[in-house]
Amino acid sequence: MKLLLENWNKYLNEEVTSEWSDIALSDLTPDELERVWTMYSNTYLNKGLDLSVASAEGLRSKYRGVFLIDVDSPPDGIADVFLIYLPTRFGNKIALLGTCQVEKCKAKRDAVKALISKLLELLRAGGYFIEAGMKIEEILKSSDVPYVCDEEAIRAFTGEKFVEFLDDCYYKRKLAMAEAIVTKRIYGSFG
Repeated sequence: MKLLLENWNKYLNEEVTSEWSDIALSDLTPDELERVWTMYSNTYLNKGLDLSVASAEGLRSKYRGVFLIDVDSPPDGIADVFLIYLPTRFGNKIALLGTCQVEKCKAKRDAVKALISKLLELLRAGGYFIEAGMKIEEILKSSDVPYVCDEEAIRAFTGEKFVEFLDDCYYKRKLAMAEAIVTKRIYGSFG
């Protein structure tokens, strides 16, 4: 993620030519699911972030779909990037995302480039949104992706987790599996 922070700006409008797969989490083999879990847990724990599920099977039970791509050249058949989403009544929520970290990661720079490119593509195209905080917020606030300012819709979406609406369409909310209260802003197609 350090690379993400230092170099995100040059990736905002770059196209990635590799092929993405949109797969139901229920269709992943145990090995594929474990790979996504490893990327997810390493990405989030390495940055001091809280996990939203406690296991690989937790991913399958809580979320519905995942975009995966192998960015190695030549491809080694192992996903290097993931974007997990969940259909909601507000649209498809991009819930978790990340890249390979230390595990079989030959092309980390290309993985970060592919992640940012796909995230921006989905958010610009419609039908997808993300609750951005921290590093993703730094990327999106400088992009052309619209953000949501409808306090009532945000309250309806977050439910009991809502804490406070702030200036410039930011809000505070509780996390599902942690005591922390985080500041977020929603980007993309919401509603």
